[in-house]
Amino acid sequence: MRFIDTLIGAVALVLLATTMGVILNRASTDPVGLLTPFRPRLPARVGEIDAPTARRFALLGALFVDAREPEAYRAGHIPGALNLPAEQVEDRPVAGDLLARIREARMVVIYCDGPECLASFHVARRLRVLGLENLWLMPVGWPGWEAAGNPRTTGDTP
Repeated sequence: MRFIDTLIGAVALVLLATTMGVILNRASTDPVGLLTPFRPRLPARVGEIDAPTARRFALLGALFVDAREPEAYRAGHIPGALNLPAEQVEDRPVAGDLLARIREARMVVIYCDGPECLASFHVARRLRVLGLENLWLMPVGWPGWEAAGNPRTTGDTP
């Protein structure tokens, strides 16, 4: 009998805590979507653009940074995009030359494998910490770019 009383008390406590969490979330000025995939908040002073806007930026000379792994980059990427996977942003010898090129760009568009991919968020956050400006995130990523019928290229070179 004691076990059942403890179990009922535990279930009641979980239900109460869940109900309170949902109520407080709904009352929040910045609620968390309960049925939507998690997306971190954009770093300060980083904009968000869609594929058509990114295409216009490309025509204006924006530099694209592909945050995906080298294998995915080789299989297909935006023409002129530099490959800077999220885990290599911290690697000074690897990222040094790329960061110098990124610093010179007027506009930088960062992308990865679509809305569920967080690599572009990590790269954007790190580039902001390093003091870079004019950063734009394209959440639709490579799949959105391709679906819009935009130009593509393959191989190791931008």
